[in-house]
Amino acid sequence: MPSRTDPQTSELVARLGGYTRTILRAAEAFAVRLHAEELCPEHVLVALLLDESAAGTRIVLRAFADPETIAIEVTALCPGILVVGSGRSLPFSVRGVRALEHAATTPGAPVTPTELYLGALNELEMELASHFERPPRALGSALSSSTASFLERTTVDARRALGSSCREATRLGRAAIAPAHLVLGCLDIDADLRERAGLGLSRARLLLSGHDEDLTPLPERTVPLSPLLGDFLKTLPAGADTARLLAHFLTAGSEELRLLLAQQKVTPKLLEGAVGTLEDPRPA
Repeated sequence: MPSRTDPQTSELVARLGGYTRTILRAAEAFAVRLHAEELCPEHVLVALLLDESAAGTRIVLRAFADPETIAIEVTALCPGILVVGSGRSLPFSVRGVRALEHAATTPGAPVTPTELYLGALNELEMELASHFERPPRALGSALSSSTASFLERTTVDARRALGSSCREATRLGRAAIAPAHLVLGCLDIDADLRERAGLGLSRARLLLSGHDEDLTPLPERTVPLSPLLGDFLKTLPAGADTARLLAHFLTAGSEELRLLLAQQKVTPKLLEGAVGTLEDPRPA
């Protein structure tokens, strides 16, 4: 938990119900998976919705809503390094993030599908990477600002390649976008790259079959609470269980979250009669 290093956070978290603290620990693990720099309300709501035993999630089921479906929509709003897809949003694996870093090594230069492809090859296992040609980097005009964010520097085609990479990872049932998926995504949308690399998408899929997943463990780290989440938790009642946590999202959550929950019939009226009627499990 973030409370390990911050006495104020420790005091803030300690006043909450035991299972609500369990949800916060799950939220931090989720934020780490998304490579987020701060723990935010969106991470907490996803962690709550994915815990079927929590009282708050069981209330959602009373509205005949699907907590997992809502969690998928909330994930798309979460801060972190991920690709938001129409059906599913996925984070990058550890080596997938490194591939993005390799692709953006030239300050101010645009990130093209070629840069993404070469960055991904740098993170493939050497034996796998040896099957792929390394085409020369495409020449492009550098952006004027050397401090532009990764997304600002990413070309339209590169963004399409990231979307295709997400679809490849989803098709293969993976929980994160790995370098192999980036390779496939780039080859999928860039015919010129396929010609320069001398490799088609079908052949690439065959070469990477069964070797696409990145199992590199996530780093162990503490994720600090964002100011928004700190303010959100401060206004929760002492001893708040997950039902009250969910109710709090309907009054103190962002407009986007409140609207998303309302669309799924999770409303203050529903919570009025449900809070206090269901209990959380005993925390481990």
